Amino acid sequence: MCVCAARKYIRWDKGYEKIVLEYFSKYKKKANGLPGRASIETFLAAHPVIPYDWLTIKTKLMNEQNKLATMGKHALDALSA
Repeated sequence: MCVCAARKYIRWDKGYEKIVLEYFSKYKKKANGLPGRASIETFLAAHPVIPYDWLTIKTKLMNEQNKLATMGKHALDALSA
């Protein structure tokens, strides 16, 4: 029997999502593609209206990056089929 904590789920506000994704769009071009904790905390200090913590933002960016990679893979598969 597992006594596991429920998974944390955040429903993002579209306005906050747009601000975060536009600000961190420059990281898509880097090898790792994800900003570090210091970069995210600097962003949060400059945008105090954003209600999410640094780890939630990093998770959002990672999920968006994975979503785009998956979509690109499916598009390539469709072209080669």
